[in-house]
Parts: sequence; C-alpha cells; structure tokens
Amino acid sequence: MPSPVGHTLSVCVVLPILGRNLWEKKSGLRFVAASVFAANSPDIDFLAGFLAGAPNRFHHQVTHSFFFALIMGLLFGLLFSNGKREKKISSEFPRLFTYFSCLASLHLILDLFCADTTAPFGLMFFWPLSLEYFIAPVSLFSDIRRSSDVGNFIPSLFSLHNGLAVVRETAVLTGLYLITWSAKIRAQKFLLHSRSSLP
Repeated sequence: MPSPVGHTLSVCVVLPILGRNLWEKKSGLRFVAASVFAANSPDIDFLAGFLAGAPNRFHHQVTHSFFFALIMGLLFGLLFSNGKREKKISSEFPRLFTYFSCLASLHLILDLFCADTTAPFGLMFFWPLSLEYFIAPVSLFSDIRRSSDVGNFIPSLFSLHNGLAVVRETAVLTGLYLITWSAKIRAQKFLLHSRSSLP
C-alpha cells in the first residue's frame, strides 16, 4: 500500500477532473479535510486491527472494496449537499457523490499497483460479491513496511525504506497530477474554440 502521503496527493489527481468547481463553491477547511479523509478512508481498517491487538489483521479487506468507496461517496455527498433546508437532495449531490467516490476508489487503484509482500496478496476489490483478493501484475509503488505489533507499529513506519517509497509515490503522483491538469486545460481550450467557431 502507498503511504498516507501518496493517498493524500491523489486528491490533486482527482481535483482537476471532477472537483475544481466544487472546491470553489465549498471552499473551506472542512471540505479540504473531507477530501483528504475520503482519499485515505479505506485504511480505517487499521483502527479495527489496533482494537484487536494486531494492526494489520483486517487490512485490505472490507474497506478496500468498491462498495466501500460508494458508501464514502454517499455519506460525503449527503454531508455537503446544500439541500438540507429544503429536506431534499440538491442538484449538487451527483457531482459530490462522484467526486468522493472517485477519491476513495483511487485509493484502491493505487493499492492494486503497489508491491505486496504479505499474504494474502492484494485487496478485496469486489467485496461483498467476491472474497477473492486482486493485485496488479506490475508494481508502480513500493510497499510500506510496518510492524504487526501495536507498540511498534507507528515507529516502524519511519524507516529509510518507507522514506524512499514516499519519494517514489510523490514522483509518480506529481506526474499524474500534471497529466490530468494538462488534459483539463486542453479540454477547456477545445470547448472554448468550438463555441467560438459556431455561427
């Protein structure tokens, strides 16, 4: 799995495509924090592991599924919908749902392309329809090494190996951000040109 740094940077990949206008309308720390949380939300399975005395026990299971990503989209979509006073879902809900669902889904995609050195390999992408684990045949990201002991879990994250993994994540996701931002700008220019050429 990529680190929280990598998953947080993934917000910048989704933003140019789906979230720019939403950020302008919903500007504020609360929306920024919700976006970062959604991008990292599948890793809340560590909390269940901590409670069970084994942080890694439930990792890459239920919360690492497309179904969970849709739940995150639904919850945050309703939270930031402006239709509360009218007691109905506002017209912004579909975009909010898509935006937050994509943030959580991108977490899963990044994990699919991450090296996994501990069985079972991969994640339950199609839970609850399938309990099978899936992993990509190639790895774009290095694994984050962490202890399975509650007392050593946090200290084990601060290692040279993990530091280099974060550098790799930053490089890859910065590249993806530049690609998506460039595509967004080109699409806007194309639409403006198309409209200006209409009779």
